[in-house]
Amino acid sequence: MANKKYSIGFRLYAEVQLTEAQLQKVIDGNAEPIAKLIEAGKIQLGGGDSYIPGTWLQDHAELPQSLKNTLNGDDIDLDL
Repeated sequence: MANKKYSIGFRLYAEVQLTEAQLQKVIDGNAEPIAKLIEAGKIQLGGGDSYIPGTWLQDHAELPQSLKNTLNGDDIDLDL
């Protein structure tokens, strides 16, 4: 099934500037400051450690074994 799509989770490095008050909201479980910055296009993606964890892929039951064998459990670094 060459056209089958798989849901792949990855760790995405993103950088954002927050005030102390905004950071306190995020710490308290309120993601509104982050959501507003995403909507405004003020979150910078990439430039850091963005990757798909190899261990996560190995444990992903839906992926074909042939892909898992190719990865050998290594992380896949994303150059974003």
